[in-house]
Amino acid sequence: MRIRPMYEVDLERILEFRAVVSWAADARAFDLLRGVKEARWMVVEANGAPRTLVGMVGAVPLGNIGVLCHLAVHHAYRKLGLGTALPRRQGSASGLDG
Repeated sequence: MRIRPMYEVDLERILEFRAVVSWAADARAFDLLRGVKEARWMVVEANGAPRTLVGMVGAVPLGNIGVLCHLAVHHAYRKLGLGTALPRRQGSASGLDG
């Protein structure tokens, strides 16, 4: 599996992923936070072709801290440590880890 930054080309797969994980959050919340200039997003892709999106997390700066949001892992990929790895990778990639 590969954890990497989310790109605009991922948005369609994000919508598909949201439906699979039965995300309870209002879709407008994702759109609002995605529009924050300093927000950083990471996704997890499973190995294989095509690469399936199996996880994601966002980090939005708020003053001197960062707020993690939209942490989700596909049901079939839970208990593999992705829910722990995503925020750690997100924090170091966004500069919000310390």
